[in-house]
Amino acid sequence: MFCCWTMQLLSITLLEPMVHCPYYDNTDPLQWFPKRITLGGTSQSNTPLGIRTIFDSGSVCSILPRAVLQKIWTEWFFNDAQSYPRDGPFLRHNRDFSRHDVLFEFRDSVGRVETLRCSAQEFLSSPWVPLDGSPGTLACFTAPNREDDEGPYILGTNFFWTSIVRLDATHRGDRPVPGQAAPYMQFAPQRILADGIKLAGPWELEIHADLPPDMQAVLRNQPELQA
Repeated sequence: MFCCWTMQLLSITLLEPMVHCPYYDNTDPLQWFPKRITLGGTSQSNTPLGIRTIFDSGSVCSILPRAVLQKIWTEWFFNDAQSYPRDGPFLRHNRDFSRHDVLFEFRDSVGRVETLRCSAQEFLSSPWVPLDGSPGTLACFTAPNREDDEGPYILGTNFFWTSIVRLDATHRGDRPVPGQAAPYMQFAPQRILADGIKLAGPWELEIHADLPPDMQAVLRNQPELQA
């Protein structure tokens, strides 16, 4: 299988709602307070350099630099810096992110910068709770085993919980087939908005597995599924 699904992840921003019912199609400072974390340092022009990131739905946790996770731990989860866990996967928190958004900023192979805005709850929480019985939920994040690890890093299962990801490539083994269209990725938030109001999230959206192949081919824009 083609395995080189990577981009530069430049920043992750938590959008904190400032009002009870914010509009999810804008970043109006009267409605949203951004908490931005840049990744990979900055250039001389003060633009983020980013980190090389792999998209892997088979990874239980997203693997990010420890310094980034420590900022998430304190600035987003409101935990004490001294209590940051030094070993083991997952980060614990007691916050409700159901009205928050998260904004990902990527740079592709030709230098274009793209943003993806999704619901924060699925990215920052999980169905699992701490094993010791303490309150809260577990967020699917972990740091590399080595402090000096320069990547690549991983956006894992929790990224796929909050976004729809299409990975498209004509490949032979782990390499693209020469003369075919270049591999590409498409992202979309796993939710439905109408006039800035959130109508449905990941748990309300359904994949119609029972539809006949011809109808699935039309809905998915994949003619190869047609009988």
